[in-house]
Amino acid sequence: MSVSIEDFGAKETADNNAVAIQKAIDSLTNGGTVEIPAGTWVSGTLQLKPNVRLHLDHGAVLKGSPRMADYPDTGLYHNELGKVKGLIYAKDAENITIDGDGLIDYNGLGFFDFTRPNNPVLDYSNYSDDQKKQFAVKFTERPTSMMFLQHCPGLNIKDVHVKDAASWDIVLTACDHVKIVNLTISSNQRIPNDDGIHLCGCRDVVIANCDLQTGDDCIAITNITDWERETRNITVTNCVLSSSSTGIRIGYWRSKIDHVQISNCTISDSSRGVLINANNAGYVRNVMINQLSYVGRPHAGAWWGNGEAIYVNAVPYKLDSQTDHQFDQADVFPNVQNVRVTHLNAISNIGIVMVGDKKNIQDFTIADADITMINSVNRDVLGDDISLSPIQRDIKVPEGAEYWLYAEEVKDSQVTGVKVHNRLQQPLTQVEQKVVKCDHLRVDATYCD
Repeated sequence: MSVSIEDFGAKETADNNAVAIQKAIDSLTNGGTVEIPAGTWVSGTLQLKPNVRLHLDHGAVLKGSPRMADYPDTGLYHNELGKVKGLIYAKDAENITIDGDGLIDYNGLGFFDFTRPNNPVLDYSNYSDDQKKQFAVKFTERPTSMMFLQHCPGLNIKDVHVKDAASWDIVLTACDHVKIVNLTISSNQRIPNDDGIHLCGCRDVVIANCDLQTGDDCIAITNITDWERETRNITVTNCVLSSSSTGIRIGYWRSKIDHVQISNCTISDSSRGVLINANNAGYVRNVMINQLSYVGRPHAGAWWGNGEAIYVNAVPYKLDSQTDHQFDQADVFPNVQNVRVTHLNAISNIGIVMVGDKKNIQDFTIADADITMINSVNRDVLGDDISLSPIQRDIKVPEGAEYWLYAEEVKDSQVTGVKVHNRLQQPLTQVEQKVVKCDHLRVDATYCD
């Protein structure tokens, strides 16, 4: 069965079509398709239901309301961002589909002041005009999760274009058997917490042929909305990514991640390529990364990342914002295990960084890599040291040098078949590697020039 939102009173002239569109959704008690026809349809919060397909016709724009009053509390909760308020949500609803070649315009930029930085602690007086256009911008109030789907098995998102989120674009928590294909996300890269696709406690997920441009992580695989449910069997393939922060994040704090495959992905103009993070009760296991291309561009203005192609951080730390939430108190060991990175091609000012604690990074292999070292375009304000934030520690880099490899507290691992090219310009001249407190770490690299 198929219904049009116009049949339920939706009008292009209305300043909020949420009631009409929700009536169309609710009318499909046995499932069916809600058609959004060509035109621009402003709406507040919508709740999707089981077996409902939300289809955007060619030329259709589902546009988020510019008013916070049109985003009521959904009753769902995000452990980092609080009460879920956004454009689309669902809970305990199987077989949802969102598709079509129309546009979901979150319309979130109006919640921000682009003249003010979100982190006023930094001294921006020495920033160039171009660098001042990179810092994360200030907000007072905003929707917290533009699309939040919880316990929605059999989810399909395909072919749609979403843009201009005010916060996380698409959040999936405890959703299994998910396919996200041919999705385009184009966000302003100055929006803080603007994750593209964030998987939390999800299983059996395929993300393929997507083009994502975001302020924060393009694709994040964590447990941040469900610290106890293991995330596993995640495939990411044939994606083009760009972020002010990280292209692909795997793990965060005590997240439990098992079996991730990444292949044929390109990450460019991003502060980091792939980030792996686990500590305490968290772990990242059985990860395969193949045919990854990364061109680094660390962004000025309080973004995480300083140009690392592969960044692994397994140093324990306390996350004060999560102490009131339920999470596993026990510790596991090792925290990062059985990771394979093959056929890496990286152009950046930092190559590979692996920092553990008490040898909690084990069986990590990087093979057949081509790394070209260049100066960071924002070196004058970011410097050369490598930040371990949120841990309060920086890795000091020798004057006039950059690290293609820094490894600390790593065991039974190897970095082999690496070609290193020095394209540094004055005052930088040296490309170096440093290994600290590692056991049985094999490094085999050829310096090509």
